[in-house]
Amino acid sequence: MLIANPIYDVVFKYLLEDKEVAILLISEILGENVIDLEFKPQEREAFIESLTHDSVVIQIPQLRKEMRTGLERLLSVFDQSYVVTKDHHILDIDDAQFPEKYRKVLRRLVQAHSEPEVRQNMEVEDEYLEELLEQERRVQEAEEKTFLAEQKAEQAEQKAEHLMELLKKHGIDPQ
Repeated sequence: MLIANPIYDVVFKYLLEDKEVAILLISEILGENVIDLEFKPQEREAFIESLTHDSVVIQIPQLRKEMRTGLERLLSVFDQSYVVTKDHHILDIDDAQFPEKYRKVLRRLVQAHSEPEVRQNMEVEDEYLEELLEQERRVQEAEEKTFLAEQKAEQAEQKAEHLMELLKKHGIDPQ
C-alpha cells in the first residue's frame, strides 16, 4: 500500500486533522484512553507556552523491525526504510501487518498521497529544507574560514614575537 510519508510536516498535519486518527495516535503513544481532543488555532504565544510542557520523544530509527507491541506497529508508518521514491515522499507499507484499528491511519495516509495540494506542499517542504541545509553549509564554511584566518593571525603573531626575541638577543633594538 503506497502512503504519503508522515515524516513530512504537511503530511503529519494532514494525518492529525482527522480527529479519530489523532485520538488513536495520541492514545497509543500515551498508553491512555484519550476521549476527546480540542483543536485550537496555533498562535506563536501558544506554541512558546507549549514548549514548557512535558513531551514524548519517539526515535523512529530506534524502533525494532520485529514489532512486539501495537504502538511499535503503528509507529512503523514513520519507518523510512519503506521509502520507495527518490524524493522520499512515498512509503510502501504492507497493510496486512496492521490490525484493523490502525487501518484508519493508513487510509488517511493514502488520502494524503492522493491530494495534489499535500504533494505540492511536500515539494515546497523539500525546497525549504534544501535552502536551510545550504544556508547551514555556508555558515559552516564561513566559520571554518574564520577559524583558519584566526590560526594564521596567531601564527603570524607568534613569528613576530619570536623575531623580536631574536633581535633583542643579538642586541638589536626593534623599536
